[in-house]
Amino acid sequence: MNTLIARQRDIRRLASTNPSFTGDLLRAELMKTDRLVDAFLDLSLTCTRYEQYLASVDLPALDRDRTRYEVNAKSGAEDDPHVQLARKNLAIVLKRLDKMKEIRRYLTVARASSI
Repeated sequence: MNTLIARQRDIRRLASTNPSFTGDLLRAELMKTDRLVDAFLDLSLTCTRYEQYLASVDLPALDRDRTRYEVNAKSGAEDDPHVQLARKNLAIVLKRLDKMKEIRRYLTVARASSI
């Protein structure tokens, strides 16, 4: 990231010292560069945050919870509060697992686009 910001500064410095560029043309191109740098920094920060989240999740424990809730949700009577709670917990665990898959897909695409 520091290299990217340093390059952005170099471009701005070189552009300001080159009299052959017209002001309007240069200004528009520098704004595009600024937007690209900002987008890349946002992407980088989001990837870092997602990677930290994925590293913090105990996937084997989450999978054990999913299995346990599935078993509990299938056993017992329909109106049993334990069965209803197991179904709600199962839905939450499944949403978390789906979100983790979505984050992994995002990271795969983001890594490929930053190469």
